[in-house]
Order: sequence, then structure tokens, then C-alpha cells
Amino acid sequence: KQILNHGHTSTLEHITFNFAVNGVSRSLLAQLTRHRIGFSYSVQSQRYVKMSTDSKHGTFEFVTPPGIMSVDSLLVYDQIMEEIQKAYDKLVGMGIRAEDARYVLPNAAITNITISFNLRAFLDFYSKRNSDTHAQWEIQELAESFRKEIEKAEPWTRELF
Repeated sequence: KQILNHGHTSTLEHITFNFAVNGVSRSLLAQLTRHRIGFSYSVQSQRYVKMSTDSKHGTFEFVTPPGIMSVDSLLVYDQIMEEIQKAYDKLVGMGIRAEDARYVLPNAAITNITISFNLRAFLDFYSKRNSDTHAQWEIQELAESFRKEIEKAEPWTRELF
């Protein structure tokens, strides 16, 4: 605490956290990977994981933003996701490799991520992505989820947020 009170945050780099993050969008992934220093990522492959209707994995799943939850907009959104799945299936059915067919998949497509970061890097991330910022809803939710888990594991960190 004394070291932190003097502004020496480098010691926080020795405290690391690892998370398995499931069911987030590729859009979130694009935002998340802007935070590189002190963060490490492993991301589910769209190259090797085939997401066609007849595959072992099954169809691609997707995130629906809260702003699209009205009946009319949700109908449009779901229809386009169905069309994208059909296009992906058709390409794979034509013998196109999953690594090439994946180019039609949207930013809404769900992915799974294993992420590791040190506490100093997370504090910087959190300052930019928490629920009091102008960050997009999905990354705000992730930032707050991380914070809660960190506080649960290390209650002394509450004062840092």
C-alpha cells in the first residue's frame, strides 16, 4: 500500500490474472486486442473450427446488441444472420475451406478467448473501458466482470478502482 501511495505501480505487474471468456463477439475482440501491453490472448479459431450447419461444431452463434432488441430491428437482424449462415454453408459445400468461407461471418459472430493480464495493465484498461466511460456496452460489461472477479480474488484491490 505504501508503494502504491507513492505512485510506484510497476509492482502491480507481478500480479497476473487468467480468464476464459466465452460467448463474446468478434467486435469485442477487435476492441480488446487494442490493449496489448501486459495482455496475452488465445482466440478460438474460425480457420479450423468449421461453423457450417452440418459440422461437428454446428452453426455460428452471434451476439445481439441491446439496441437491436425491438421487434422490427430484431427481425431484420436475425434474417441477415440466417442469410450469412446460408452463404457460409454454401461456400463450404462448394469445397471452399473454412479459412476462406469465414470471411462472410459478421463481427457479431461469437468467439471464445483465453486472456491473461497483469494488474497494472488491467487498471489502465479499466480506466478506459469501465461502465462510466463511452466504451461500447459489451466491453464495458467485460471490464466490470473482470473487476468483480479481481476484487473477489484480491479484496484489497477495491481501492484501486
